[in-house]
Amino acid sequence: MFENNRIIELARELGAEIQKTEEYFNYQLANQRNDEDDELQAMISSFNIAQMNLQRAMKETEKDDEKIAGYTDELNEAYNGIMSNENMRNYMVSKDYMERELNFIYQIL
Repeated sequence: MFENNRIIELARELGAEIQKTEEYFNYQLANQRNDEDDELQAMISSFNIAQMNLQRAMKETEKDDEKIAGYTDELNEAYNGIMSNENMRNYMVSKDYMERELNFIYQIL
């Protein structure tokens, strides 16, 4: 950790200023809308379950190709549903923007 407390103080100030931006507000709002979207959350849950089932099926010593194909189809269907959700699309746009801006700040540092 930096021994110079001024550097830490400036980093906190920078973080506070970033949190005041419209872009950060939009990112937080998009995140909140995702959390409150029950349909989206159900699709994410289905995706996670399909992913776990597929991983488990792939680890079996005697692989069942039909079972693997079914889990793969479930996974793809859930993924496509998630990515076609308007709240998720808005979240991804705002998240990508925030990541690019924060990476640019990091490069400056």
